[in-house]
Order: sequence, then structure tokens, then C-alpha cells
Amino acid sequence: TLLFYNSGKPFNKEGISSLLVPYNSSKGDGNIGKKGLGFRALLNTAKSIRIDSNDLSIRFSAEDNKSFYETCNSLYHFPKRPPILNTPRIVQPTNRDGFTTMITIRIKDDEALTRIEHMLAQIDEETLLFLQKIDEITIENGDVWKYIRKESEHHSKTQSFRNGTLQKTRDFTVIRKSYQVPEKNDEGKTELLK
Repeated sequence: TLLFYNSGKPFNKEGISSLLVPYNSSKGDGNIGKKGLGFRALLNTAKSIRIDSNDLSIRFSAEDNKSFYETCNSLYHFPKRPPILNTPRIVQPTNRDGFTTMITIRIKDDEALTRIEHMLAQIDEETLLFLQKIDEITIENGDVWKYIRKESEHHSKTQSFRNGTLQKTRDFTVIRKSYQVPEKNDEGKTELLK
């Protein structure tokens, strides 16, 4: 099971609606999670996905989806089963440990969990510098945990702990940012300057 805690804005009616229909987000440009595609991708490795935010607690799972479909089909003869993300189930709230949102993901199998653990281990101070809307990340895996904090747009710091003891601290600083500015070519298409 993976637990994700967030102290940012909690889900609201529009946020839940955007999970049910892709590309239907009320978030403005520059926000992460705007299209809902990452959330949908979780269904490839998850048995269930649960969201506890504000006063709402819902769960998405193939099991809940099947139950919903069977009930509706027996009453109304549904022609086909709806997508999993169209059939959330209201569940009992759980303790969020003071965070505004908690997302619980039950992983399908050990192989998927191993892949996810490997990906999480790759997150480092350089990564956080490029995640503009995230200021800090704590990754806990048993007795090993990593804390990454962005001190400013150009500087981040990581601390790695094992059994509660500081093992390593690293600093990373961006000295100069450079990128190519898109411009329109003769056909009106956007392309990068060389």
C-alpha cells in the first residue's frame, strides 16, 4: 500500500468531477494534475485508489465497479460496464494525520510495488528543482526515509535518514536557467529556435 499526504488545496466538487471525466479540470495553467491522466494511469498498478479530502472519502476499484454494474444491470439492464473512474464508492472517513488530503493506493502485486519503490528511490534534490509546484517531499519506506526540501526556486536540500539517524545531506543549486523560446515559422507552426 502507498500513502500520499498533501498539505495543499483539498479536493472540491470540481476536483472530484475532473477525475470522473479526463481533461475536465478546473485547475488553471501551471498546475500539476490538470488533465487527470496520471491519476488514470494508477489503475494499471492499483487494486484500489482511495481519496480522503475535506469531508469526502471515496474509493475507486474494479471490485466496486463490478458491484455497481451488477446492481444497476439487474435493475436497469445496462448495456455495458462503465469505466472504473465513473463509479466511485463513498467510504468511511479515515484519519489524515493533519493533512488536507490523503490518497491510499493498494498495489496489485509485488512486482508492481518493486517497480514503484525503485522509481521513488530515484527522486532526488535535482528532481525537486524541476517540480515547480512542489516545495518538499518525504519518502518513507520502512526504516529508510528521504526528505527533500526546495529552499528557493534555485536551491534544494535533501536529508536521508535510516532508523531515524541522519545519513547524508546534499545541496543542489541552479546557477543559470536557459531554455529555447518557441517561435512561429512561415506556416504558423511553433518550433524551437536553434
